Amino acid sequence: MPGVKIFTELPAKRTYVTARKVGHSQEFTLKDTGETSFVATKGSWFVSLFVGTFKPYCEFKVSVVDHEGKFCEITLERNGHKVEAKDSAIKQRAKEFVNSIIAGILGAGGKVLKEKEF
Repeated sequence: MPGVKIFTELPAKRTYVTARKVGHSQEFTLKDTGETSFVATKGSWFVSLFVGTFKPYCEFKVSVVDHEGKFCEITLERNGHKVEAKDSAIKQRAKEFVNSIIAGILGAGGKVLKEKEF
């Protein structure tokens, strides 16, 4: 699955809480999948089949990994569709999510060391 990785020096627990707050504020449904990971969903898969460009079904897997207290890594994996217009809408929502996480990190006094797409 394609996605984005963000590297920060903010502690992992604080980064995880920040990412969850972002998901909640953007009205995603959040489901924990581990101690520092969750799935954020928004929209309906069925409805997105018909009007996906306007209401895409988004399913983002978010995880935070601590690298021995030196930095932490946030990974957001996004779902994708074969229809280009739907995929573009999902990419846009993912980018908004990532930008909000970055703003949250900066607002908490942290630094973003690196951001990369995969």
